[in-house]
Amino acid sequence: MYSNRCTERELFSLLLSLGAMLHFDDYPTLGQPNGAGGDHLNGEYQNGDHEGTNGEEPNERTSLLQRAHQAIHQHIATPALGQASKSRSTWFAEILFSLLFPSILASGTMIMLLTALSQTLADGNSPMTVPVYLAIGFLSVLLALPIAPVAHRIHIGASFFLALVVFTTAIYSLTAFPFSPLNPLKVYAQQTIDLDSGINKVHLVTLPSLNLYNKDQPPLWYSLPSTQRQPVFCSSRSKEKDGLGSCEWPGLVPNVTLDSTRPSHWIKSSVTKIGRNVARFEVQGRNTRSCRIYSDVPMKSVRVEGGHWENGSQTEEEFNEIRLWSRKWDETFRVLVAWPDNNGANRTGKIACEWAEWDLGKIPAIDELRTFLPPWTVVSKLADGLVEACSNDIDGHLDSTITMRLMRSQYDFLKNHWQTGGGTFLGVTGGLAESCATIISIHEYLKPYYKSLSL
Repeated sequence: MYSNRCTERELFSLLLSLGAMLHFDDYPTLGQPNGAGGDHLNGEYQNGDHEGTNGEEPNERTSLLQRAHQAIHQHIATPALGQASKSRSTWFAEILFSLLFPSILASGTMIMLLTALSQTLADGNSPMTVPVYLAIGFLSVLLALPIAPVAHRIHIGASFFLALVVFTTAIYSLTAFPFSPLNPLKVYAQQTIDLDSGINKVHLVTLPSLNLYNKDQPPLWYSLPSTQRQPVFCSSRSKEKDGLGSCEWPGLVPNVTLDSTRPSHWIKSSVTKIGRNVARFEVQGRNTRSCRIYSDVPMKSVRVEGGHWENGSQTEEEFNEIRLWSRKWDETFRVLVAWPDNNGANRTGKIACEWAEWDLGKIPAIDELRTFLPPWTVVSKLADGLVEACSNDIDGHLDSTITMRLMRSQYDFLKNHWQTGGGTFLGVTGGLAESCATIISIHEYLKPYYKSLSL
């Protein structure tokens, strides 16, 4: 039994020694710096010299365990010297090409992105519409990828210092106040006036935490003199801006015209129903170049006399708002609007004009905001105008009884009579001539809509 165990142990040691020597022979040129090719640590196993460490000639009784351990040690230690030398020689190139240049590019792009999108969400934009977090996360991954191949070689002290910097900056970013006079918060404001009822309101739109009462600080509007004796109505959600809240209160009457014209005379408008689904608008604002038409029922098409679309062509989708712009002051807008056939007969809406007077004394409510709000805020327009005056003229004028079918038949009759009567059209009485001219003018406007009105 004892001889069998010795035999198994010697066979195992022999196999281990042969394997180590075979692997050891694969590196004949690796050795100490002061040795020639094929030299090893102490010159053993060189050129067939297999004498033991004690100078005795090995025979069948010589133990193989000591030689196996020596061979394994020489095989492991000797190539390690070459690998370490190789790593030191390529260390600088690896850092330069795989770490330094990509990190500089990714970090520069991230700094530019953070500077550009720092107040995107505070300005009332949805995180899904403007992918702020997604863009920052993607660039963070690009910044970390070049470091991954050499991360295990970074000293533990450098890793600890980097983690400390990240932790400190994160705590500061979460606790420090985010706005300053150099990086102010944009506060949206607009004053609306209902010319029919005389209701005058000032709207302030900003972050909900700054518009509502908090334990730490009062709302922004609390420092305004006009809100001390007036009721203030606030909502945590604004219709105009995503993620922002709005507050409104009665304000001072603005002076947006060049004279002391009463607000009820700021807008001149008329609405005439000239078909089952067609109406003609005439809008003129005093001392303004911008007006709007709002409809509670979606509109299908619109045509402006002497005008064109800002983007080149009319959209095919239905819309509830028409924005009118002019290069001249006090311009009269003449607009034809058509509604779809299947949206009902009751159509309501309003006509409005915009003013954006930043001069001191023109809009007292805006002057009050700019004076009494904190220095880390800046006032901006909620819409195209700082003041919007509106009139509900659409509600009372779209029930006119003039029909498109009757006007077209009158137009065809008068046109044929004028062509066959040899100029007798000029002899018509004044009242009839005026009616004919009106019908002809309306017909020219409505040519594009004949096919879509089911006459």
